[in-house]
Amino acid sequence: MRSIERRGEPIFLAGCGRSGTTWLSEVVNFDNAFRIIFEPLRHDTGPTVARMLGYWPYLRPADRPADLVSQMHDVLTGGFSSEWTDRFGARDSNRMLVKEIRANFLLGWLRAAFPSMPMVFILRHPCAVAASEIRLGWTGWDEPMAALAARPDLVGDHLEPFIDVIHGARSTFEQRIVLWCIRNIVPLSQLARGDASVVLYERLLADPMAEMTPLLQALGRPIDEPAIMQAWRRPSAMTMASGDPARSDRVAGAVGEAGEAGVAGEAAWMRSTTADERARAVTILRAFGLDRIYTDDPMPHVAGADVLVSRDTQ
Repeated sequence: MRSIERRGEPIFLAGCGRSGTTWLSEVVNFDNAFRIIFEPLRHDTGPTVARMLGYWPYLRPADRPADLVSQMHDVLTGGFSSEWTDRFGARDSNRMLVKEIRANFLLGWLRAAFPSMPMVFILRHPCAVAASEIRLGWTGWDEPMAALAARPDLVGDHLEPFIDVIHGARSTFEQRIVLWCIRNIVPLSQLARGDASVVLYERLLADPMAEMTPLLQALGRPIDEPAIMQAWRRPSAMTMASGDPARSDRVAGAVGEAGEAGVAGEAAWMRSTTADERARAVTILRAFGLDRIYTDDPMPHVAGADVLVSRDTQ
């Protein structure tokens, strides 16, 4: 175990791409108290540890390569800087907020290696994520399948029961749903009670203060509702950078009471997918056991999420 000392205890915020990680990091950092370290584990531009871990990095929680622990500690405490990690501006702060979309398979290891580090994990409806990815042209399948084939430890530890479902995905939409399941079943299998604060994107959209208040309390952050809501309403930096209209539509609609109009806008994927695609998505989710959280309903099943992320692991 390694304590975080050099520049104060960071917050580690993880989730899939297109799940609202940038938005949530900006809301958590509503008062600019943190330096946001943007996706340092990108293997082609990141520090040595990112290149060592490679595409789809995975470590078992009990693994303790001293060089990796030391190098990861350096990343978490602000010891690495690049145009990519500081792409939205680097503040001179003693606290880091590390935002990462490539660390889902590392969360169990990070929790074991850095037990005092606060962790946040965000989930968003897989159909919304898939629709956003396809809209942006994120449709690759060969590369993640090759990465999966190169990780027999990951397959053996977590994915073996789902191999037929994984290789049975045919359409681009099905493949994106399968990738969402892979990227989320691993951390949900590893995280136990109290390991991370889990945020549901749709709940954050519908009732932001109800979702943010316990999160900020868990992180030791102040509760300043006007400032929090101002950050919540602002389009995220990644929305503006990507030109993806989804977040802009969400902000335009979400200024109504409790974000009800925003939730309706968020469910635009229901209009852009067929009934057969939605049914297939539910079948895939059920195969992974993730239909306890998401089905063809735009809102998550909070009780199901609680069961998955608050049980004790072995």
